[in-house]
Amino acid sequence: MKLLIAILILVLPVFAYSMQSQQEPAIMSWELPMSEIDHLQFKTAGLSLNFSAWDENRIVIEVMAQRGNEMLKKEDAQLLKKLELYEFDLKEEDKNIFFEVLTEKPSRLRRNRDNIILFVRVQGPAQLNSLVKSESGSITLSGMHGRQELRSEGGSIRAINCAGELVANSAGGSFFVDTFQGKLSINAAEGSVRIENFNGELLAKSMGGSMSLFDISGKVTAESDGGSIRANFIELEDNLLLKSTGGSIDAVLPRDLSMTVNFSGSIVTSQPPNFQGESKKTQVKGTINGGGIPIHIGTSGANVRVDFR
Repeated sequence: MKLLIAILILVLPVFAYSMQSQQEPAIMSWELPMSEIDHLQFKTAGLSLNFSAWDENRIVIEVMAQRGNEMLKKEDAQLLKKLELYEFDLKEEDKNIFFEVLTEKPSRLRRNRDNIILFVRVQGPAQLNSLVKSESGSITLSGMHGRQELRSEGGSIRAINCAGELVANSAGGSFFVDTFQGKLSINAAEGSVRIENFNGELLAKSMGGSMSLFDISGKVTAESDGGSIRANFIELEDNLLLKSTGGSIDAVLPRDLSMTVNFSGSIVTSQPPNFQGESKKTQVKGTINGGGIPIHIGTSGANVRVDFR
């Protein structure tokens, strides 16, 4: 298979394309102006993708190659042979940019022992919106503030210092989010979920992996089917739901928060402040500090531990 780079240019200069192969360490590079571009879509055939924000009013998409700790140049003989297995397609349609990596020879990829890793690096303005689909490679966002939708068939998903709206689905890979403000929706088929320094609306679901939520503020719904949940909260708004089927839950709530609580499971809890209600071994139900925000924490067949700080 020959390396194919298919470029569709509809109207210039609305969609400006330039190859910058002389710029190292990228082995391929496309530069696009931001004028009249609203949305980016990526589809990668096993390649990881790093998408980061910068202050420039342009988008740069680069294909990189690495062997061990060495970034490769395009003249590398093994790299040229590897690239024959891929197609790279870039096109523009109605304010949308589409970038797709294709391969039709998965058996040859499995036999390849060149130790070369290909990945895609994207840099653009923070307000960009995107849709990223990955078959097995990881996806990393850094500094993005638009609406991002990520779909991975097994690779990990990471978001660092982002804001806006993020919808992420993974069929096996882990999630890691550090410093996010806005609306976050995560659905993990098997991998673990770890979220730190979050403020906003959070919906997180896991089908077996553990879930860790640290320094969380806002409205939160977190559910795990079989995995444990560990969480601490700085401030809550509207409501909190932590639910696990079979896994334990360990939560820390703000001591001064006015809340209406319902804890169910094998209860292990420190003395709730200003509590009024019913306290049993399998359920604690009532009000704290006079009642207020609904708090539901429950599991079946495991411990629920709640502390107040």
